[in-house]
Amino acid sequence: MPNREDTIVFKTGQWWKRNLMRLLWLLAVVPVAIEISGYFVNQSWNGLGIEIMLIVLVLIVLYFSTAYSIRCPKCMAHWWLDAVKENAGNKRILLLFKQTACPSCGFTGDSVT
Repeated sequence: MPNREDTIVFKTGQWWKRNLMRLLWLLAVVPVAIEISGYFVNQSWNGLGIEIMLIVLVLIVLYFSTAYSIRCPKCMAHWWLDAVKENAGNKRILLLFKQTACPSCGFTGDSVT
């Protein structure tokens, strides 16, 4: 298993995008959890349903936009999108962040400035 510094996503300076994706996912889940927990405590919705859903929708759009922007600087292959298209599913996405070279063209990221 390669170190984080040896992965293609880190070498090409795109590691922050993965961290942003994690943060956006967390930010999308928390408001929904708060709204659902408020329902169980008060036995009624807090009246923030529309606002919560709009916030979650914006966060989901930002999440997928960030995921789409993770790509090879040489061949411009969208790594995350390609991993989603594969039949292996979530396992393929997890392997994406452990790759030491571009799955499409073999670029290792050593010549990135």
